[in-house]
Formats: sequence, C-alpha cells, structure tokens
Amino acid sequence: MSSRTFHAAGAAHAALVASTTTSFTAVSNTTSDVTLATLTNPAALPAAGDFFIFESGGQLSNNTGGSINHTIRLKLGATTVLTTPAISIGTNAADREWYLRATIAFVSAASQKISAMLAYSLPDTANWGGGSASPAGYGTAAENSASSLAVAVSVQPGTAAATQSMQAHWATLTRM
Repeated sequence: MSSRTFHAAGAAHAALVASTTTSFTAVSNTTSDVTLATLTNPAALPAAGDFFIFESGGQLSNNTGGSINHTIRLKLGATTVLTTPAISIGTNAADREWYLRATIAFVSAASQKISAMLAYSLPDTANWGGGSASPAGYGTAAENSASSLAVAVSVQPGTAAATQSMQAHWATLTRM
C-alpha cells in the first residue's frame, strides 16, 4: 500500500477538482438509463496512489399510486462500475432525498478500485428523520487515466410514469 503526502503550508489537504449545482434534468416518464450527474477530471491528473471522492445528491419522488423499481449505476469513463439491485420505491406524495459517495483509488494509470454507498430517505424526511436505506458496493475499472475520465451516476426506472422522478441537485469531485 502506498501513501502520498501533499505539502501546502505544511499540511495534507484535499483539492476540489470539479463541482456543479446547475444543469440537472429530472429523469421522469422513461425506462431508459439516464445520467443524473457527471463530472470530469482533467487528463493525466490522477497518478498511481491518488484517491478521488465523487459525491452527489438530490430528490426522488414517486406519486404514481404504486411502487416503482429504480436501478442506480455508478460509471467511471466507459465502465459501469456498480449497479444496484432494483430498489423498490413506494408511492408517496412527499419527496425523498438521496446521497451518493464513491471513493476511487487509482492503483495505476489503468487500474481503479471503487467503493460507494447510496443512501436515500423515506418520504418527507429531509430533516434526518424516519430512516433510510443504504446499499453499498465495490467494483473495479481499467480506464486510462492519462485521458480525462468522467465519473457519473445514472438511474433507470423500472416503469415509465410522469408522476415519478429522480434528479440530482449537486455534485462534487475531490482529489484527496
């Protein structure tokens, strides 16, 4: 296991690589896999031993009168690294909140290890109440980090309905 120390004013630190709070479209009325949020690191930025943190969050709603399955995917470059099992979201007029955090370890210029956790609340629990579900996973990729690499989260609803949607509200990519 290697370690890296960044020296800035004598202390280790993290550096924000990319972030956004705009240009997100709600995914609704489809059964296609649609990207919720994407951020890209500059070419050749990750070096062997680097760690990046990708985080994103937003809202999920289902007011269809029945449950709808959602499949969430985490992608690095052209590789789908993690795919959740179908997550059944029950109907409710109130929105749910969701949050994804993925740690990406760059083992070498063409080898990555990724651990991630997805958390989502029960309806109308934006103030940390009511419980949640938290699928977690681990995957690998063999993307060439000499080129720019996009990190993305997507959703594929199991049923097309205009009264269900999932939308990102923000995303960040940080070099640790």
